[in-house]
Amino acid sequence: MPRIITPTSRVLHTGKVENTNSARAIINLGQQVLLCRGIGENFTHMPGGHIDQRETPEEALIRELQEEIGITMASYHLVAESDHEFLRERDGTLERQHSYYYTVKMAPFVNELGQLSKERNLSYEWHWIHQLYESGLQPFIAADIITRHAPY
Repeated sequence: MPRIITPTSRVLHTGKVENTNSARAIINLGQQVLLCRGIGENFTHMPGGHIDQRETPEEALIRELQEEIGITMASYHLVAESDHEFLRERDGTLERQHSYYYTVKMAPFVNELGQLSKERNLSYEWHWIHQLYESGLQPFIAADIITRHAPY
């Protein structure tokens, strides 16, 4: 499993380890992809989030995008899975995460830049796909997945 640590040296591992699963969305407009950033964080990640107990990855994807962006999906397709780990800044826990990545078409189609977040702790940003490696995208493997699978 690749070791990916958030790009900060302030986090100390507390010895706690948590295994989680997440569902992530590739939402793009041509050569740009929608990424989110936690307020105060120096990295971006793909829209989506943790899969709750007794929830399928698809159910989590639908729920998370509705909660975070408030837009209903027209369609989605699983394109990749990956494992990664990182230290959570808030509590120093090593989180080992298995992620499911989906290409997503929105209804109505997301066609404007601007504030999309329905959650106060998140902001959304459009990034050029060819510049993902400079965007601070976490986990690093996500840039490869987006580059290979974003529908143009």
